[in-house]
Amino acid sequence: MHVLTVDDYRPPPGRLVVLAPTAATVAAAAGARAAGEPPGANERFHLASALHRPQARNWLACAFDLPFRADPAVLAAGFTRFARRHPTLRSGLRTGPDDRVERFAVPADSLAFTVAEVGAGEEQDHLDHHGVRERLTALLDRACRPLAWPSYACAAVLREASTTVVCGFDHCHADAHSLAIAAEELTEILDALTRGRMPRLAPTAGQASSHRTVHPPEPGHHTVHPPEPGGPARARALDVWEQFLAEGDGALPSFPLPLGTDPGGSAPPQRSDHRRLLDAAGTAALEHRCRQADGTLFTGLLAATALAVRAAGAPAPLRLLVPLHTRHRPQTARSIGWFTTVAPLTLDLGGAGTLTAALPAARAAFRRSRETAGLPLGETVAALGDRLRPTGGDVFMLSHLDYRTVSTTGEPPRARNPHHLSRASVTDTVQLWFSRTRDGLFLRTRHPDTGTAGRTVARFLDGIHRHLTGAATGLPVPGPLLPGPLLPAGGADGGRADA
Repeated sequence: MHVLTVDDYRPPPGRLVVLAPTAATVAAAAGARAAGEPPGANERFHLASALHRPQARNWLACAFDLPFRADPAVLAAGFTRFARRHPTLRSGLRTGPDDRVERFAVPADSLAFTVAEVGAGEEQDHLDHHGVRERLTALLDRACRPLAWPSYACAAVLREASTTVVCGFDHCHADAHSLAIAAEELTEILDALTRGRMPRLAPTAGQASSHRTVHPPEPGHHTVHPPEPGGPARARALDVWEQFLAEGDGALPSFPLPLGTDPGGSAPPQRSDHRRLLDAAGTAALEHRCRQADGTLFTGLLAATALAVRAAGAPAPLRLLVPLHTRHRPQTARSIGWFTTVAPLTLDLGGAGTLTAALPAARAAFRRSRETAGLPLGETVAALGDRLRPTGGDVFMLSHLDYRTVSTTGEPPRARNPHHLSRASVTDTVQLWFSRTRDGLFLRTRHPDTGTAGRTVARFLDGIHRHLTGAATGLPVPGPLLPGPLLPAGGADGGRADA
């Protein structure tokens, strides 16, 4: 799964086919009664963000290839089968009579998709990759909005002997793990329907929908169970959060280096960086080194990030948020939905100067961070009250996902040329997405599109790369590839990253 911003996606040319719900499905959704369960914490924050930044789009999409030209009718039947499997795709959010946001659900047998648009005429018969990308982006911008229904969409690009399928979702319906599941399931469903066999698919969460709070596992360890109300685990979780917020005067963390943004102004457009940090062999060597030092690949990434940001001039300690998945049951592991929470993490390296020397501190910081994982996010925010000071901006976060482990059949992933696509938007901080595939370790970075941010982030990412490479090879970490002092922190920069 290659993680990209849609602006950097280069879909092969072809004939565009767009799916849409049938008229009967639209009528069923319009007449659906409100469901009893209100929007969850993730959805409430997402809705608030959408209202705060109405011009921004916050959708996720998967794209993958099929080794045959798909029949448009089979595409519609296959996507219908896929959507009926997942409760979140049968539900939606809308404004109720009292202006409060409520949930509704469509019965599975009332949900169906049909071919709404097929390229016709010389202009649409064979779009180039720019035309394909522009039309796909426009489609997902229209459909993937939190109060639209359906707030997801599917399209395909047909060629003589192959097909590219693209499915986009508003964030309320999906997380990064969901995109890999969608690519795997749809690959199996469409291959099966084309060959005239039954798809081999594992059970999903059934009635456990994505908005329900599910408590997360410690990655690679035992399940974290929800704390008893008023019990010691809940008290420890709140204590970690309270200390974390106190370190930032009540605010969630922002990137601790100058980015050339105006603290009181609007967030500038984002710029993205996508790079491979290590090949498959180098990633395996890095993980081996981390485990030799009683760490994990993830704590190694934390250590490298802290070392790089310190070397670039940031004050200690490093403060950021870490997303954690909440897929602790086999059914939720294979379900589409927003199954994540966030945990606060503070990492003080002390005198450590190498990744392996920094691993004990990273491991201890992550262990303490995970103490908050069993406390539902909505309950956390309510308990913190005015100790959490809203800033209205984005937060500095670091995520990691090993796509090699995502399977819907128990077999290795089989989707061809899979991509995780996200919409370019606006941002006032830095966010990091590490991903591991069969091809190695990759990093997608999102940052403000200013000249200062471009130079700052280039030095920072170079530092991460050097520390990871040094740990993987066992060689001394080379000097920076991008020497020179950073610009001092100040007001809005105004210059673009490529200026």
